[in-house]
Amino acid sequence: MHELSSPVCERAILSCLFHDGAKAYHEVEDIITDSECFTIDSNQYIYKCLKKIVNEDESTKIDLPSLFSAAKDLGLSDILTKKDEINHIKAIVSFDANFDNLRKFAKKIKKLYITRQIKKDLSLANEKLNDITGDESITEILGIPEKTVLGFSSLINEDDESCKLIGRNTDELVDYLASNPVSSIGFDLGFPRWQTTIGGITGGTLNIIASRSNAGKSMLASCFALHLTQKHNIKTLILDTEMSENDCQYRLLSNLSSVPINEIKTGQFSKNKVNLLKVKKASEILGKIPYYYKNVSDKPSLEEHLNIMRRFIHKEVGLSEDHKTYKPCLIIYDYLKLLNASSISNNFSEHQAIGMMCTELHNFAVKYNAAIISFVQMNRQGINMSESSDIISQSDRILWLSDSLSAMWEKTSEQIAEDSIEAGNMVLSILKARHGETTKNFDYICMKKTGKLATIKELKFKSDYINGNNDHDNDDQKSFKIKNGDDHSQPSNPEYNSLTT
Repeated sequence: MHELSSPVCERAILSCLFHDGAKAYHEVEDIITDSECFTIDSNQYIYKCLKKIVNEDESTKIDLPSLFSAAKDLGLSDILTKKDEINHIKAIVSFDANFDNLRKFAKKIKKLYITRQIKKDLSLANEKLNDITGDESITEILGIPEKTVLGFSSLINEDDESCKLIGRNTDELVDYLASNPVSSIGFDLGFPRWQTTIGGITGGTLNIIASRSNAGKSMLASCFALHLTQKHNIKTLILDTEMSENDCQYRLLSNLSSVPINEIKTGQFSKNKVNLLKVKKASEILGKIPYYYKNVSDKPSLEEHLNIMRRFIHKEVGLSEDHKTYKPCLIIYDYLKLLNASSISNNFSEHQAIGMMCTELHNFAVKYNAAIISFVQMNRQGINMSESSDIISQSDRILWLSDSLSAMWEKTSEQIAEDSIEAGNMVLSILKARHGETTKNFDYICMKKTGKLATIKELKFKSDYINGNNDHDNDDQKSFKIKNGDDHSQPSNPEYNSLTT
């Protein structure tokens, strides 16, 4: 007998399987996914035999001869035909077990199995910790026990039924939706046309944006994060593989204050009273919003990056009030690329490595109900292939698991001339949208990038400009100005909001 075991529950389950066959097996197969859920060796062997009988012919009525026949096929005959084992099997057959309690028994032995696995994994983690040399990073060291403990957290959301009637609660769902209408699906990132077209940025999704180097990936990421954290107070984490924290701070201060980045970097903003007040107000805002940032350029593996994400989820985000799912959050990964040359070998190509990274990010998003936006590098020919997913390297691998795939690039002089100056200087094209639509017939969303202020603003679709659609641009992406009666140098830009200090 083992510690952390329930022989009575094990015997009850096997008794139900013996007497009720396929009916009992399908009642628990989603719970008992491994014969090692049983702690007694004989019970493991008997379960394997019963499982084999059901899988071969669900209509078979199980009896002792069929059980011993299955044992012979599995090479277990010499074990289960021993006198003690036969007596054990007869005791199971005669055990009075209630079928209605079958799933409850199965859940109990599964929980005990999980507990045993945690203890085992912690023991292995302890062995790994004993091999630490001190040359490893703190993140790598902390990731050893964290991965073990936090990796089982998804099991907190236990489902009582293997399947349910799809219409069992649709009346409640309809009433809730009717009473709580929203203007868009998922998070509001300040880019309503893009969000609506792809079907929304929601928890459990991986959304990819491709662009060329220095096209504005990090700038767009900061615009997403600023809008979501400032307007909706949703916790957001940006993992940056390139920029430093100071560079990110310069951009954020510039974005919020509309004071050029170079003036902030050099401190020249302090010579102008209005700009000084603007930057100080921007700093005050940054100190209050749940915008989290981490530069991970010194961490050579995706596993370390996932450890940081995992810690952010558990430490900063936390569980919902019912303790069944995690609270909403956004993670922006800037950007998806090979982190070291060791990821590639003769048997492991670049596209396979990138594919596995994409798989890990997707699985993480689903497991923790997090919305993930990741950037990838666009091929050189990308601008001329705006209607195809071939614009990104390893496109097939990324395409398989992403919920949406968009492409962003700077307009050529020809495109600017064709679209008009009012249509901005950037393009955002949707190439895949599992829950929405793609942009077709070479249509795209126009955007305006102002590099010196670290801002990217969503405008209208190209087709809207062509067709003369005069709907208002998105008014949510605005900065602020400082009211000061003595100042006469304030810009008259109508895009500014008034904010009194």
